This record gives sequence, structure tokens and C-alpha cells, in this order.
Amino acid sequence: CFMARFITSIPAKSDYHQIMTRLGYKRRTSEVPDAFLSEVKSYIDETSSLLNLKASAERLKILEKTEEYIILDITGKIRQNTESSDLSGTDKKKIFTIESRSLANFLKDAGEVLIMAVCGGKEVTDAVENIQGSNMTKAVVIDAAAGEITDDALDYVMSLYRRELLRESKKLLPKRFSPGYGDLDLEIQKVIYDILYLEKIGITLTDSFMMIPQKSVIALTGII
Repeated sequence: CFMARFITSIPAKSDYHQIMTRLGYKRRTSEVPDAFLSEVKSYIDETSSLLNLKASAERLKILEKTEEYIILDITGKIRQNTESSDLSGTDKKKIFTIESRSLANFLKDAGEVLIMAVCGGKEVTDAVENIQGSNMTKAVVIDAAAGEITDDALDYVMSLYRRELLRESKKLLPKRFSPGYGDLDLEIQKVIYDILYLEKIGITLTDSFMMIPQKSVIALTGII
């Protein structure tokens, strides 16, 4: 059985502008004292030290596309005991059908899909919970920063694949697509969890298909 690719050391990149935007700060219209901005930046820097970013990724061939769904070849890439209505095929051939008009449109020019997941680690979530009682501002900043930095870690994963795909004269789509967006149901995270062996990077999945720790993200993009 082929194993997903694990990336266990991802630098925590802090984009101050993006994090401040996430917090609702508008450079030209928000009047905030410099001392407070400096304090917020120190919290953002602290967030980076609390994160332990790890990723898992896998390339999957698109077998079929329509306007309403895509079918992915996951032969040899899924654990044998996985049961899902989205899976079909024989023991020798497994396929994963994703019903989503928005995703199918997004991937209309792609021949493969890159599925990725990033986990920010449990430490930052614990820190936010511990800080809430004494410094709510710091807790809010760290929570927002952790979310933004975890999302940005997907850019790091994509950059690795971009360099490798150059040798194949292929490239990634510039954007990515996540479950829960448009008509792409969160339920597909159950199969993606198994494809990417997400327990190996510290992620668990709830009965409602939410990921734990909270600072975890799944995304898909196309290879053309």
C-alpha cells in the first residue's frame, strides 16, 4: 500500500498584514495606538513558537469529470477497512467519487488532484484556552494568527510540489479549494482522512467530520 507523503518540519510564516486583516484591522481607517500594534505583533510572534506545523499530501489521478462530480483513482492509497458511500470498485481498483459542481468546475482543466492537510498542533489551542481568562485580547490574536499561519502552511506544501512538477512539465492551479466551501460537503473529509493517514500528523476527526485540533485544514488543488 502506498503511503501519503508527510512533511514534518514546516516553518511558521507570519504575514502580519493578513493576520491584522483577519482581526478586522484596516490600515487606512483603523485608528490604533502604535503601542497596541506593537503588543499585537508580539502576540503574533509568540504564536509562531506555539505552532508545530505538519502536513500530509497525496497526488490522485482524475478518472472522470462531469459538471457535477469528479472520480479519483485511489487504488493502493486507501486503507482496506475504509467504508464510505463515496467509495466503490473492486479490491484491486478503488475509486473516490466527489459530488460537487463547484469543485468539478474548479478542476475542469486538471488531470490530477493534489490533496493536502496541515495540522498546527494541540499546543496553540491549549494556549488560547489558558490565556482566555486573563488576557482575552491576546487569546483572540493568537487564535486568529494560528489560523492564518496554518492556512499559509498550505502554500509551503504547494511550493514543494510546484518545483517537482516542473520536471514533468506540469503545474498546480494557483488557488485551492477546501471542504465546506461552496457545495463541497465536509463529509468527504472522512475519506480524505484515510487517504492522507491524518492520525500520523496528529489529527482526529469527529462524528460530524470536524478536525481536531481546531487549527487543522484540508485543501485540494488541480495539477494541469
